[in-house]
Amino acid sequence: MSEAIGDCWPENAQRLRLGDVEFDLRYRSVHREGVTNELNQRCFDLLLLFLREPRVLHTRDEIFRRVWAGVVVEDANITTSIWLLRKALGDDAKGWIRTVSKQGYVFDPPGELEPVPANDPVWLEPAAPVAPAESVREAAVAPVAAAGGAARKFRAIAIAAVLLIALGGLLVALRQLYPSTSRVTLVAVPDVSLNDEMRWPTELLQNWIEWQLETRTDRITLTAPSAQRESADTIVLLSAAMPVGRDGEWHVRAHLHQAGRNANFDVGSAPDQLLATIDEVSRRVVRRFMPEVPVSELPSLAVLDAATAPVLVKALVAEQRGRWHEAAQRYRQVLEAAPDFGFARLHLAMALAELGQSNAAQAELDLAERWVQRLPQSMRPLQEARMLAIRQDYLAAAARFGELWQRSPAKRLGLRLDEVTNLRRGGRSRDALERISSASPTTPGLSLCWLLERAEVEFATLDLARSRASAAEAIKLATALGWDLDRARATLLLIDVMAWSGLTAEDALYDDAIAGFTVAGDRIGMLRAKLMRGIRDAKDDAAKLDVLDELLAEARAAGNASAEIDALRRVGQWHLRNGDTRRAGERLHQAEAVALSVGDRYQQREISANLLGLDSWRGDLDAVDRRIRGLKNATLQGGLAFNVGMAESQLQYRRGEYEAALTTLGATQEMLRLGDAGGLPPVAAGLDCVRASVLVRLGRIADARTATNACGSPQLPMYALTAKAHLAELAILAGDTTAATSTLRALADATARQASAVERWQLVAEIAPLLSRIGEAQRARELVDSVLPAVAASGFAATEIDVRMGAAEIALAQSRLTDARRELALVEARVESGDWFAQQRLRSLDVALLRSEGRHDEADRLLAELHEQMRSHGDVPGELFVHGIAGLHLPELCPPDRHAWLLAQSGMRGATQSRAPAAVGQVRVPLTRRLGKVLTEAQ
Repeated sequence: MSEAIGDCWPENAQRLRLGDVEFDLRYRSVHREGVTNELNQRCFDLLLLFLREPRVLHTRDEIFRRVWAGVVVEDANITTSIWLLRKALGDDAKGWIRTVSKQGYVFDPPGELEPVPANDPVWLEPAAPVAPAESVREAAVAPVAAAGGAARKFRAIAIAAVLLIALGGLLVALRQLYPSTSRVTLVAVPDVSLNDEMRWPTELLQNWIEWQLETRTDRITLTAPSAQRESADTIVLLSAAMPVGRDGEWHVRAHLHQAGRNANFDVGSAPDQLLATIDEVSRRVVRRFMPEVPVSELPSLAVLDAATAPVLVKALVAEQRGRWHEAAQRYRQVLEAAPDFGFARLHLAMALAELGQSNAAQAELDLAERWVQRLPQSMRPLQEARMLAIRQDYLAAAARFGELWQRSPAKRLGLRLDEVTNLRRGGRSRDALERISSASPTTPGLSLCWLLERAEVEFATLDLARSRASAAEAIKLATALGWDLDRARATLLLIDVMAWSGLTAEDALYDDAIAGFTVAGDRIGMLRAKLMRGIRDAKDDAAKLDVLDELLAEARAAGNASAEIDALRRVGQWHLRNGDTRRAGERLHQAEAVALSVGDRYQQREISANLLGLDSWRGDLDAVDRRIRGLKNATLQGGLAFNVGMAESQLQYRRGEYEAALTTLGATQEMLRLGDAGGLPPVAAGLDCVRASVLVRLGRIADARTATNACGSPQLPMYALTAKAHLAELAILAGDTTAATSTLRALADATARQASAVERWQLVAEIAPLLSRIGEAQRARELVDSVLPAVAASGFAATEIDVRMGAAEIALAQSRLTDARRELALVEARVESGDWFAQQRLRSLDVALLRSEGRHDEADRLLAELHEQMRSHGDVPGELFVHGIAGLHLPELCPPDRHAWLLAQSGMRGATQSRAPAAVGQVRVPLTRRLGKVLTEAQ
């Protein structure tokens, strides 16, 4: 061991026992339930430290000092070794190693350690392991993923090296090497005598080989050994070392290991020939696994020079760590020196796409296309799929990745993950969920990518509970691996899903995300986390969003259009929730302008969904119609289908197209169904809220009550309140005002407890006219007066119309005819001609007001027109309301038999009560309007 750790067991002890677990000191192995796990030397030294000093807090600094004394390694080595020890101990005992947050680890077994007598049987006597080179045991260099998809996420080569050694006798146990090898593991073994700046040749060798091998879909290329061994696995140890005393000479090596048949490529090189030698060794390795490809067709590193190659490696490291701005800068440096090096141009295009600079990314692809076409035929399909994704042809890219996955005997889950990501970005979130739920990777790096994407897909399908669980699992795995950036990203995703679920994230989550981004050097991510916390805390205080300007400045300086758009969208949505359509529109249109300038069609679609909600609140039905038609150009699923379906059904409702609205609601519900069981996410209750409103207009009161019960989702408080208002209205329509009274009084009290001003306005608009109908006009007037000034100043034209209509109805009930006329005049100036529902409601109130003013001839003419309109649209409560106003003149409008049939069929006897000038059927719009809150919080 690197620092002496005294033993607390007899000197001649060969085996130790702790509970059901045995430790073999001779072979550095752990035995449990007949399973043997061999450990590398450092990992075993860490185990001995724990065994020697249990129930003691060992800090990370102390562990480095005592186990890795004198060796410069990455922090991930400890995390990986802990993971290996827990894996070796097994599920029942892995909890013995307890993590103390931000401090270290405590080994806390339930019993005491005891030596195993020499005559006890050995569970499994391992074959003598092949001792790996010392440099392998000390390796700790971060691997760099090749272009695109999940492979970018694989982390430190230290993890790869340590995991390799943990497999112990793997190299002896493997069978003979065949071209049909299904899994190849590349492990970089750097020369520890070289400083970090001199280790780039090893990293370049590994990444250049990996990029070429991963194009073969019948093979899985890893940078860390899988937990599940296969007989056909091949381990390739790669190194570029400078032997002592060789006066600058390099040795570039590739050792392919399988039992019974190894292959060694060892080429010496003068410094000025180093790149050519790396190229030569990589070609030999690639040819071993791709014998069908002529050497002359393999891409070459010859266009690079000794000064450019280290820059390329730094670019790849920046890419792997998610530092896209730095990666793009370095790839540009490479291309300045080697403009024909298509590999760097492809990676530059990918980095620009990640930054949201789609136009620039596509321009780079145009330049790289000829280089791709010169690649061997077998290498092109994967690059072409990635190019489709960068060109934002997401569904075509998804189809191509799906084909590659289907054709892959090894069923590479990285290809499946790329398919899922492109399906989600293409709006096909339900299809994406079906694919990502069907398999699960075993390697930690890919598993983390899988969890993060699954959480995104579940979020997109509005399966919020599962999305929270997946994000939490991703946080746990990223923490175990020590990957701060991924942990921070997963934490922000969890916070987003919690907000959509109506849950409030605690400060600890924000603090953890901020710390993770800070440690990872991601300043934009750190500022984004601060902005999200500011949005949570700001309520109506915009001063708490002062971090926005700093974030926008950082994002623009880094060319990170995605971060800029995200920040502008979030603040725009915040203004909208706080009732400020002017500022909301400014920020959302700024976000739209950025997305248009960089050509980011994915963000354009998401912003269009946000603007759909804004247009709905503004009452601009023509704009709503245009946005719906634009969004429906592609197949919609998940949250986007929900938002568009809600908006379209409400638009059809406003136009009096009731049957069309029911069709839209049914189709939207089908697009939301998940899995074989066809379940619906809780948020789908909003569709039933709108359906209840439509069914009332069609006179289907029993069906409306069923839909109302489905609308009252306990998981979504805003729907629960809407459902109560629906039930109160249904009771009034049936003539049972007593049953509605207690519900409406409770809802009136609840207005003061609403989380935002907008929610309060909507609830008042819903219940104030109903309160007037049950004889509580004064209470209703107080509620309207408390919100009307703020609503009028907000720019929420649709809400203002609803509230002013309610004010006019209340004024009529109190015989305040001048006030009623004033409110109706203001409404008439704001209502669009295409808003049939509002127009008919306005006419109904006008008829009632004309009657109250004694202008009966005008009232009768308008009443006849109104009756014809109600009948033509099949509006049952509207027609019955007209019957109630007509009174003795009813036979002139409608045959008595039809009137009797409508009453019997619908049961809406309360709709004909002439004492209420504005029948309750005329206040249905606010009940659906309030659901526009869902649109303002679209993804």
